Amino acid sequence: GEQVVDIMELGAIGELVGGVAVIASLIYVGLQVRQNTSAIRANSAQGFTDSINAVQLQVCNSSETARAWQRFSEEPESLTADDRVSLDVLGLAAFQTYDSALLQAKLGSLDADTRDLIYRRIGGWFEYDYYRDWWTRNHWAYGEPLMSYVESEFGLHHPNNPSAA
Repeated sequence: GEQVVDIMELGAIGELVGGVAVIASLIYVGLQVRQNTSAIRANSAQGFTDSINAVQLQVCNSSETARAWQRFSEEPESLTADDRVSLDVLGLAAFQTYDSALLQAKLGSLDADTRDLIYRRIGGWFEYDYYRDWWTRNHWAYGEPLMSYVESEFGLHHPNNPSAA
């Protein structure tokens, strides 16, 4: 009893081997995508950290801005017009960073922990009446994810939003 494998049996074996190879390839590609997604999220989180550090360094690297921040923190009623410009630009830079990061989070390239950190940082600004008022003057410069968050969490509705009540 010698058994001969006919062409049909060889074809079936070939299909089975091909199917297994396709499944293995799909698993490999899935793992690569997962690794790439993790790397993108890590880079996005680092980018956010670098950007917010650059904003904070504006205070450290400029004695005028540092003095404006100190007056703001200690005696906000003593702010000069120049102080207000410095603080406004500082807010614009910080919130541009938050805006960009929340857009990245919405697109899935920023992890939830970093997004939650951003939310906490935003909340810190709105502990000050100055920046609550600042928001009503500058909300137009930011995208939907940031505006929606600020409106829902802090009740800061911008005047041109008909849904704000």
